[in-house]
Amino acid sequence: MSGIDRELTLETRTSLIDKHLSGTRKAQSEIESEGIVHLFNNRETMENGKSRHRN
Repeated sequence: MSGIDRELTLETRTSLIDKHLSGTRKAQSEIESEGIVHLFNNRETMENGKSRHRN
């Protein structure tokens, strides 16, 4: 594979994770401020890369 020439790691900052988890205050805030958010049903699904959009 070409493109990124370094090891990638998962983000661990809760504030960045919560805005993508359905039902969190951070996700609701993101919807209110941005009008759309990329949501995951749970953290396991997020780590596997399966998501849904909501606006």
